[in-house]
Amino acid sequence: MAETITKPTKEEWAAFEKSLDGIFGHAEIIADGFNVSYSKVHYKNRLYIMTYVNGLFRGEWLSDDCIVRQKFCRVISKTLYSEKEKRRLRKVFRYQEPFTKAKLEKRVVFYSPDWNSARSIRLHLLRTCAEIKIKTKAEIKGESAE
Repeated sequence: MAETITKPTKEEWAAFEKSLDGIFGHAEIIADGFNVSYSKVHYKNRLYIMTYVNGLFRGEWLSDDCIVRQKFCRVISKTLYSEKEKRRLRKVFRYQEPFTKAKLEKRVVFYSPDWNSARSIRLHLLRTCAEIKIKTKAEIKGESAE
């Protein structure tokens, strides 16, 4: 049997993004059976949107290759060397071409539970989750949606 794909409408995504605006933003969704909540947190003079899966966040999700990390954490990929360092190393190792190309193009990939915007959350969820339901404020408070 084919897997059902459920995606929110544009209006639901707009409500999701609006609920994460401001200083004390909070939104909840149900994605692929996980209850995921996003809350604004203040850290080092910046506001981030923190991810909580089923009411908690575990550091082991960042280090272990698990489904939670793939679906709900932000992927960050950085080069090992800056462009300035790459230019300097190319001059130093110009006669060792195979060695330098392999070393200079290395990237470091790591995962983070925080997000900078609701739009980036939306785009990531649409790529990684098959079934997404955005909770309304009434559902978050425990009341019926009707």
